[in-house]
Amino acid sequence: MPCAANERLQASSVCLAAIAKSEGLRLRAYWDHTGWAIGYGHHGPDITSATVWSEAQADAALKDADAVTAGDAVKQLVDVPLTQGEFDALLDFVFNEGINALKGSTLLALLNGGNYHAAGEQLLRWVYVGNEEEAGLRARREQELAWWRGVDAAPPSISTPAAAPIADTGARMLTNIVNHPKTSATGFLIGLVSVLNVFAHQGIGLGKIGSGSVVAFLTALATVALGCLARDPGASNPPPPASGQH
Repeated sequence: MPCAANERLQASSVCLAAIAKSEGLRLRAYWDHTGWAIGYGHHGPDITSATVWSEAQADAALKDADAVTAGDAVKQLVDVPLTQGEFDALLDFVFNEGINALKGSTLLALLNGGNYHAAGEQLLRWVYVGNEEEAGLRARREQELAWWRGVDAAPPSISTPAAAPIADTGARMLTNIVNHPKTSATGFLIGLVSVLNVFAHQGIGLGKIGSGSVVAFLTALATVALGCLARDPGASNPPPPASGQH
């Protein structure tokens, strides 16, 4: 389920400038692999072979249309809260590689599991055209990874993430863990570490979360623990006595 805390995010000026540099500006329509395009790779039914734009039109299409579309796709796919740098990295990735590349990726699976570090490292796998590494893609992925790690990233648009939506996300993650038919007590503990990692990543402690969200989180925590223990009776019941013992 999309994380409500990410709704506040939008492409930073740093991200938009990097996309513009990577894509290149063309003020006369050109044909690419999906049809007529113009500006920084903008497509639309109104773009024909005769279309000519000003730089201001190209900038507006990037900021108000294409970057918004890519950002909305990221928000729909990501279930955990993102920093501004992580959001910019994923937005640029989607702008370059397409939404389907992110949708079916190991990167997304790791990220939604709370493993931010490993997810970021996955960016560097997307540097090939066929079997050959491409220098431009390598540079773009390294820039995205730098943003992911907080290097050269734009400052957050809001200094402190909304804590309550993040707690709600944690509660949903725990509920998803217990609803999985194969989750054991050990699996629960691994899942709990992932949820707490989300909190730590955002600098969120329970003291910053509203009382209603704390109750929801702790209720989900207790429900998950009981459900997992019920599937793993050996974790809560002592072994039977050996033969001959009473």
